[in-house]
Amino acid sequence: TAIYNEISRNHETFFWRDKSQNEIDILANMGGKITPIEVKYRNEITAKDTGNMKRYTQEHKTQGIIITKSTYRQEGKLAIMPAWLYCISNQWP
Repeated sequence: TAIYNEISRNHETFFWRDKSQNEIDILANMGGKITPIEVKYRNEITAKDTGNMKRYTQEHKTQGIIITKSTYRQEGKLAIMPAWLYCISNQWP
């Protein structure tokens, strides 16, 4: 995706999958800190969409980002935001 390309241009990136086949689209190494990022480019984000990210952020005691088409909210350690806002917020990991 365009978001992955932009992130990977400036930072080392990884893909994460556990033994149960749960996965995270992007782990970005931001100066030694790993930030998990999921891209869910759709209007509605459900609990199913946030489940893997919530598990990952709890296990690794970190914050995560879910990039969407139009949804904007905070759920605990998850920042859920539209792609356009992510792009202009100068938060590229």
